[in-house]
Amino acid sequence: MIMEKTANKFRPNKIFGGIFYALKMYRQRKALGFAAFSKKVQQAEKMAAENNKRYRIYSFDGKYHILSRDDINFLRNRNLLSRKIEIGVYDRFCLYDTLTHANLHPQFRERELHFNKFKIDGN
Repeated sequence: MIMEKTANKFRPNKIFGGIFYALKMYRQRKALGFAAFSKKVQQAEKMAAENNKRYRIYSFDGKYHILSRDDINFLRNRNLLSRKIEIGVYDRFCLYDTLTHANLHPQFRERELHFNKFKIDGN
């Protein structure tokens, strides 16, 4: 029986695993923080003013996403979202709506969102 020496192998996950995990958790919290949410609200308001569409902000995969109804249909057709669920059901998961300017985020509902109203002049 030939025994291999495993004591000399460098295992970065064993040594630095806790540090990598802490950095990963920090990035996830930062990606779902109030600064990221308010930035997405500004982007959604700007897109709504430019395209005259209703946009909603959702939280999927640890990030905020700005989606319109057309985008949801596109994701359903590509089987990235379930086709069994009707489109109206996704409104329950909406965190912000550009039509009603309703902040429905469970953590940041009481905080005030500061953004400029984007208006496009006809001139």
